[in-house]
Amino acid sequence: TILWAGILLFLICILFLLASKLVLVVLFLFLAAQQFITGWSLKKRVIAGMATVVLVLILFLSNQFVLKRYLTEWNTDFSVVKQEQYFYNTPFSGSSLRLVLWKHSLHIIREQQAWIAGVGTGDFQDLLNQRYLESGMFMGDQRRGDKGYEGYNPHNQYVEAFLSTGALGLSCLLFWLVCLFLQSYKVRKPEYSYLIVFVSVLCLTECFLSANKGIVWFVFFSYLLVNTKPNTVKGDLK
Repeated sequence: TILWAGILLFLICILFLLASKLVLVVLFLFLAAQQFITGWSLKKRVIAGMATVVLVLILFLSNQFVLKRYLTEWNTDFSVVKQEQYFYNTPFSGSSLRLVLWKHSLHIIREQQAWIAGVGTGDFQDLLNQRYLESGMFMGDQRRGDKGYEGYNPHNQYVEAFLSTGALGLSCLLFWLVCLFLQSYKVRKPEYSYLIVFVSVLCLTECFLSANKGIVWFVFFSYLLVNTKPNTVKGDLK
């Protein structure tokens, strides 16, 4: 138990240093849910909570770069999202930039009237780059080898699916996630339910299914889930 607790704290440290805010939030929610599911005693809950708080404080105070990233998100100016034109030095945080990218994606869908079938998986990025350029977003400096926001995807798997394949593609993605979640409930494997919830939440801020590593990871665990036999509980035995 102590070994696994140490490994868990180590992994939390790594996630914290990576400043993966959404993943951390989901992780802490899962840990809180796991405490009630497994019936942790009050003493264990207090110890786990205090250890987490102390760990977070130590990491905050010991790494100014990580602290700066979290403070930048905390002080996000969301007024930039409403702007129609931007400049090369327009300040974006991770949250405000994503909202701007989603806004541009929906603008393209409306402009192209691509509600049903989307603009195509081979064209959506070119259209996004053109939209970035028209809105004045920084598109890089060739002399320094800086591409700026050129090539930035929507950073939302649902938005990208809607943009590239329309309502048809988005419906297929949602249908697949729902089927996997129902399968996890059927086989009585809560860890699989956590996995599907995690993937569904991750899709809100990343397009990880657009990369080979994301596809391989998702398909691998989906295959395991689909081919898992249901757990047998005592209530089912006669």
